Amino acid sequence: RHFLDIRTKNGLSYAPITWLNQGAAPYASIFASTTDPNKYIVVARQLIDRIKKEGFTPEELKNIKTSYLTGIYYRQETNSAEAATLASNEVLFNNWRRTNSIKEEMSKVTLADLNKAFSKYFTNITWAYQGDPSKVDAKLFTQKETPKPPKEIKAF
Repeated sequence: RHFLDIRTKNGLSYAPITWLNQGAAPYASIFASTTDPNKYIVVARQLIDRIKKEGFTPEELKNIKTSYLTGIYYRQETNSAEAATLASNEVLFNNWRRTNSIKEEMSKVTLADLNKAFSKYFTNITWAYQGDPSKVDAKLFTQKETPKPPKEIKAF
C-alpha cells in the first residue's frame, strides 16, 4: 500500500519502500525520497491511520507471507547466512530449531494477528528529513495526530 499510495496514486517518490528491522528491538521503517516532503508526510500518515482503522485484506496477508518467506530463503543462500539464522533464532527465541519451522509458524498467522500487531506496534513514529529545512513544515513531522492537509496539498 505504501508503494501504491506514494508512487502510483500521488507520484511522490520513484521507489518508496517499507521494511521490518528484526532483532532484540525490532522496528519498522518507511522511506521515500521526494521533492514534496510535506505532502509525503500527510499521505503516509493517512495511510497508516487507514490501515489501523480498516486493517489489511486477506490478499495482502497472503502476499506479505509470501514476500517474507521468500526474503528469508533468499537470504539463506550461503552457509554463513544459514549459520547466522541459526544463531539469531537461538539468541532471540532460545530455539535454533525455529529456523526449520518458520514456514509452518508463518502459516498460523491470521489476518486478526496482523491487524492487531500493526495497530499495537506501529506507533511512536520518528520522522527524519534530510534536505532543505525551508521546504518543510516542521509541525507535520512532530504532530501526535494525523495532520489535515493544507489547502495546497490534495491527498487522495
